[in-house]
Amino acid sequence: MKSVLVYGPQKCGKTTNKAKIASLYGLTSIVDEAEAGMTLSSKDTLYLTNDEAWAWRMSRQPSLVDVVYYVEAMEFLKRRKP
Repeated sequence: MKSVLVYGPQKCGKTTNKAKIASLYGLTSIVDEAEAGMTLSSKDTLYLTNDEAWAWRMSRQPSLVDVVYYVEAMEFLKRRKP
């Protein structure tokens, strides 16, 4: 599965919900507090960040990772629950 970078401001719930988000996207590894300059794996990793500028730049390179805003991930999670 392609890696996913989830952006959200500090204290929004990214870390609290990281296992649920990783499961939602079928990802097996989680990197909390990801930041610009890191080497990213393009497969099976959930990256969590509060760096909005970096998330925006990464969204312009869609072949590397998919970028999802935290709010979007949580809405998708709510729709998937029975």
